[in-house]
Amino acid sequence: MQMIAETESTTPAEPTSDASNLTKLQFLYWISQVMRPDAAFLNTLIIFDLPGTIDTSCFELAFEAVVNNSDSLRTVIVEQDGTPHRIILDQRPAALEQLDLSGEAEPLVAFESWLAERARRPFTITEALYDTVLVKLADDHYRWYINQHHIIADAQAFFATFNYLKTAYETAVSGQRDITLDMPAYQTYVDYELNFRESKRYEKAGQYWDKKLNPGPNPVRFNGVAPAKRGASVTQLSVDLGTERSKKLSEAALGKNVFTLNEELSTYNLLAALFFIQLQTMTQNDRLGVVTPVHNRTTDEFRGTVGLFMEMCPLQLTLGEEETFDSVIKKMRKETRSTMPQAQYGSALSLPGETFDVMFNMHQVPEMSINDVPVGFRKYHPGFGSESFACHIHQYMDNGRFLLHLDFHDDLFTAEQRQETADQFVALIDAFLEDSSQSLNLTFTEPLDLTAEEEAADNTNRRPDYEAPRDAMENQMSRLWEEVLGVQKIGIHDDFFDSGGSSFLASKLFLRVQEVMGQKLPLSTLLEAKTVAQMVATMRAKSEGKLWSKTVTMKPGKEGSQALFFVPGAGGSLIRLDALMGLLDDDLRVVAFQLPGVDDENGRPFPSIEAGASYFIDVMREIQPEGPYRITGYSWGGMIAFNMAVQLVQAGHEVEFLAIIDTPAQNPNFQLLKTAVSKYATFRGMNQAQTDKIFLAVRDKAFRLEYFIRSGFRALNQHGVGYVTRLGVRKANSLAKKFTQRGPQSAPQSSTNSTKPAQNQSQQSNGDFWSRFNLDKHRLQFVRTNDRSIRLYIPQSYPGKAYLFQSSKGYRNPLNRSASPQLGWGAVIRGGVDSQMIPGDHLGMLVDPNVKVLAEKLQQAFKDMLGENYE
Repeated sequence: MQMIAETESTTPAEPTSDASNLTKLQFLYWISQVMRPDAAFLNTLIIFDLPGTIDTSCFELAFEAVVNNSDSLRTVIVEQDGTPHRIILDQRPAALEQLDLSGEAEPLVAFESWLAERARRPFTITEALYDTVLVKLADDHYRWYINQHHIIADAQAFFATFNYLKTAYETAVSGQRDITLDMPAYQTYVDYELNFRESKRYEKAGQYWDKKLNPGPNPVRFNGVAPAKRGASVTQLSVDLGTERSKKLSEAALGKNVFTLNEELSTYNLLAALFFIQLQTMTQNDRLGVVTPVHNRTTDEFRGTVGLFMEMCPLQLTLGEEETFDSVIKKMRKETRSTMPQAQYGSALSLPGETFDVMFNMHQVPEMSINDVPVGFRKYHPGFGSESFACHIHQYMDNGRFLLHLDFHDDLFTAEQRQETADQFVALIDAFLEDSSQSLNLTFTEPLDLTAEEEAADNTNRRPDYEAPRDAMENQMSRLWEEVLGVQKIGIHDDFFDSGGSSFLASKLFLRVQEVMGQKLPLSTLLEAKTVAQMVATMRAKSEGKLWSKTVTMKPGKEGSQALFFVPGAGGSLIRLDALMGLLDDDLRVVAFQLPGVDDENGRPFPSIEAGASYFIDVMREIQPEGPYRITGYSWGGMIAFNMAVQLVQAGHEVEFLAIIDTPAQNPNFQLLKTAVSKYATFRGMNQAQTDKIFLAVRDKAFRLEYFIRSGFRALNQHGVGYVTRLGVRKANSLAKKFTQRGPQSAPQSSTNSTKPAQNQSQQSNGDFWSRFNLDKHRLQFVRTNDRSIRLYIPQSYPGKAYLFQSSKGYRNPLNRSASPQLGWGAVIRGGVDSQMIPGDHLGMLVDPNVKVLAEKLQQAFKDMLGENYE
């Protein structure tokens, strides 16, 4: 049991990308994932259609070679101190799965049914950021499903991945098994962006956008109505423009009034101009804005790199009453010439959702083949999104056809309106092809900027459950919500996420709150302050020094119900528990402890498990003076919860329920070791700090020995001598390969901040895990001390019963795991251990879909333990 809280975290007052080794856009995507871990709107899915016979073993070997040579595909994201870090694993995080549907009566129908379910699975970002399956439809027809989290992939990344797989597969089919791929590292781009953010160019780009976006576009009003999004459900409608129409569009892009620089940009300008005209007819605005993804791959090396390079670039056009197709295209050409060179700054922009709530995207789909057999391409939409309206255009280079994908937010468009919009856009394209010089006859409406009297009068038209702001601060906050969400008439009791909010928008909201209202709030505020009224109350409490409290009520439960007290992990993060809390019965009351000192530069962590447990007992008894008590804890908090139960029972109190979530127990025999070290230290006249240091050094060596002995015997019992022998040979080969490739002095590929040298493997595994993270001095001391306290603690015998919830994959670092059955708790809990296995690793068990299993089993354990006393 080396490090209980391997990647535990706390959420600081202001999570910042500066302390992370993620790019700016990756950081924003991480916020989206953390705030809404159960949503799959960051899934990016491609289906490659593979006609002909596929050698599945060669395909699997090829994909493994691609992953092993790609730092992006071996990336997982871990969090410490509220800050995410890219960690590059030594081996592939997930294997290629295979699915045989060829025996189905209708294989294509079966595939679509399977796809609809699989595509909506969210990622566990601490385990893997891709999901891939080779599906057999017939002996001569396969489909390759590959889903990558947006944090590691853009459109170009998929094409790069395919090209490397094609090379590896054709090599394997030729009979070679030792596949070498020359794949550029994504880290090169990370370093490039970091240098850009520290350069004069970055500062000048910021000045450019400050001027460019003032004034910005008109607020988006579809059909004269402000968007009122309440969810993230999006429907996509696809339109094939056909061979003849597509050919005419391509020819038009080469015309003298359209062509600029190259064919791809010219085609983009033409289609973007047509989309702006369509948007104007839908909104009747004169100042229009869209966000467009820019591939941002400025070198040949970047174009061949698997990873997330794209940036989000705002585009704006102002249209007048005398516009023609040609005049709008001219404006579009000027706009892209001006903005595209500044696109890399895009992720640093805080674009108001009220004005930039539309996306336009276009990319070319290259010709692809494997062993000279053409390969088909299809981008699959998972059904989630945040924009009100979006257009994605794919130009297939093999046949020249254009395919339009129009995304409509379900809260804003009916099925009839979706079809009408698609028909209008196609008719608009045909009108352009007929005569590009014709007048557009556009009509405009003045935007509403209502007076206070009109605003008050308009309140009567708002929905029945609307409640207006009661003071200036609530009014200002409501306005900020409306700006960011792109929603009109936000009431003070409206829920942020129910109003269409996403984590991506949450990050923008908190930036705007800081800019306009001058207060920094942690993103975790949205766990408890999900409405305007609650957020304002939180801000007022913070200004009065009352923001921090000893406990947080995660679930209020049934009136008068007894609380289940929850101890978080070593970093104190409560936001990580939000998904679990949302799945527990509403009748269950859950009160979580906050760790004192985490956000206070003068705060000090607990010196020992016993001290922490004693503190939380005092806090708990302030709320509930007498037992019986119900206690649970996760990771480091599991050990605190256990010692709380020990202390309570020793003091004569009843512990009715004890649950430990993925916390290994140290071997009780280590107490003999601790006693021996203590005697030796006393003999040598050492103080307690010196004694503890010696014990930890000896204990860590003893732990490693115990772990490998236990795990070795377990492997022998389960798999036999042959398996263990093969495992040893494979490990030896892996180590030899690393040695010859990197040299004995080089560090492994697992960086945090690229400007700091990575810790070598021995440093990471001998108790200095936290040094790999870029933490400030206070937080590093806090987390290290909590971790140290758990390694110093030898669990005592406990007379009661406990429930144990153990992650199936445990900790990523083998030295952080326990090879003992029931994580070693059977040796210290005399009343019996009811052990439950939860899928996922230590962090992955807390996110969807694994957290559903944890919630179900925790709830059932609670009911079983309490029986008819369950409340």
